[in-house]
Formats: sequence, structure tokens, C-alpha cells
Amino acid sequence: MNSRRRAVKSALDAVLLRCDVVARREADPVGFAHRYTRREDRELVALVAACVAFGNVATIPAKAGKLEWLVQRTRPNDFFFQSGWPGLYLPLQLRNPIFIDDLDPRGVTPSEYVDSGMRQLEAKAVRYILWSPRLDSPRLNKVDNHLTKFHEYLETHYKQVHSFPDADQLWERRSGQ
Repeated sequence: MNSRRRAVKSALDAVLLRCDVVARREADPVGFAHRYTRREDRELVALVAACVAFGNVATIPAKAGKLEWLVQRTRPNDFFFQSGWPGLYLPLQLRNPIFIDDLDPRGVTPSEYVDSGMRQLEAKAVRYILWSPRLDSPRLNKVDNHLTKFHEYLETHYKQVHSFPDADQLWERRSGQ
């Protein structure tokens, strides 16, 4: 190691000695990544969390918490329906059980698509649905919004088991359904 590198290393080591690493990690939006022991795992978890947060650093802890919660309850290749936006399938290696990406409350999702989606959820006995309450927004509910029918199906065949900080709700299939 040359003298310049030794000087830089010495300066950085001095900064590290004065730093409260634990407190800094707790305040770091991606500090949760340090729970993982392997460097590769830490990098991957932090990258996925940053991608899911779409660059909004303030949302990373909540998004990461949602990912961790779902990782504990799902396995790769499970069917899982994310009603409001298809952003969790790839990082969690889950499969969308229906032929459309998401449901749209502005009348964009036709009634026949909603009906077909419900039949596909039944045929595949999908265990979890992640519902976004924004889909229930009264100002978006118009005459041509067919999501009321889907929400009735959700309440009949599933039970809400968790609410996330971003207001998304996880619904689990009722036993015997």
C-alpha cells in the first residue's frame, strides 16, 4: 500500500471511530439491509427496495417492510394478485394469476375483465390479494367502474389479515373457499 492510500485509510478509520455506526444505520432508509450477513444479500435487498420505492428515499423503509412481510408468507412462483400496480411480482418472484396487470377504478377495466379475473382467482385458488384502497376512492368511482363487484368478491371470499403503512391491505383466502 502506497503512502497516499495509507493516509486515506488512516483518515477514514479516524472518521469511523468517531461515528456512531449503529445510530447512522438506524436512521438510514436502507439500514434494514444490514440485517443480512452476506454482502451480496445486503446489496440485493437495498437495490430492490430502492427500485420498488421508485427513487423516493422516504418510502424505502415502508416498501422494504412490505417486501419483508410478504417474503415471510409467500414462496417464489406462488400466485399473488396485486390489484393496484404490478410492482411486487418480479422482486418477490410471484406470479400474477389473472390476465390483466391491475385493476383501474376510472372505468378502464371492463366488466368482462373483472368477471374473468375473479374466475381466474377462483380457478387458481389464489391465497393472497394485495388491495389498494385508492381503488375504492369515491371520486374515482363512476358509473362505468366495475370494481365494486370485485371488492364484493374480495370481502366474500377473502379476509383482511394485514394493513401496510402505505394503506395497502393484504387479504387472505378464507378457508373452504
